[in-house]
Amino acid sequence: MLAYAFPLPFIAGNQGVSPVGSVGRDPLWLVAGEDLLLWPRLGLSGAFWLLVALAGRLMWRRWRRRAKGERGS
Repeated sequence: MLAYAFPLPFIAGNQGVSPVGSVGRDPLWLVAGEDLLLWPRLGLSGAFWLLVALAGRLMWRRWRRRAKGERGS
């Protein structure tokens, strides 16, 4: 069963229906039942990307604060 996504694979081919060695990137394959959505892995991948976004925002704010402080001096 192949899986697709990053950082954790959360889309997997349905062994009974999906053609061998294929995972579709099209969300309609999930609705049709050819691929399976692995919910726990989807949640962990979502949490990972949320942390990446929050870390990026924090770094951006620190950079802006430092840049303002250097200009104001």
